[in-house]
Amino acid sequence: MQNRRNYDRLPLSGQINIRSKDPGIGPFEAFLENISFGGFGMYGAGRVEPGSEVEFELTSPLFGQPLSGRGVARHIDQKKNYDTKIHSMGVEFTEVNKDAIVFILKRVHLNSCAENRLDQRPSSIDFIPY
Repeated sequence: MQNRRNYDRLPLSGQINIRSKDPGIGPFEAFLENISFGGFGMYGAGRVEPGSEVEFELTSPLFGQPLSGRGVARHIDQKKNYDTKIHSMGVEFTEVNKDAIVFILKRVHLNSCAENRLDQRPSSIDFIPY
């Protein structure tokens, strides 16, 4: 399958409140899995069909303010988690503060770099002075 993404995705944990404009689909909460300049990936028990317009509010411990916007569901995959159906979904941004997305992506990148530095610190056994 050809990768049609225009932007690299970065892993980001958080929560998303989704409201669909489609009748019969009530609001639901999902878990944020990743984010890019063009959209985000999420998973949860709720679902929206590809092409559905959604409104979202995204929160994460990595940044203080919730991010609200609109998007279009682009894909959905169903997975089974024990007896519960879990859906993995991708949403493309259509209306969002792009400056806020740049800020979030920079925070994710800096946080990842800091975690990598901590993982690479030598222990006292790794460094023995002569």
